[in-house]
Amino acid sequence: DSIATTTRSLRKGSEMEKVRALLLKTGGPLYIEDILKGLGKEVTKENRNGIAGSLGGYIRRGEIFTRPEPGTFGLVEFAPKDPPDDFGGVGQP
Repeated sequence: DSIATTTRSLRKGSEMEKVRALLLKTGGPLYIEDILKGLGKEVTKENRNGIAGSLGGYIRRGEIFTRPEPGTFGLVEFAPKDPPDDFGGVGQP
């Protein structure tokens, strides 16, 4: 079993699947320390680097996760959508 998001899947029960579930639960991006706390992990440099490095691999490929600000991670589905072509068209019939 895996969760399909964009072009890749996350293995059920994996750290990255847990990060995704946490982000979905909170409904928006989280700072790396809040992600670690949400996963029940100690906030150490080693843990920060490990999770941030794993997330970074997905971000570089444009898959699943985003980095809206330094040290902050979100999900691709949180990104604002482009407005429709007719958005803001003043005086159009």
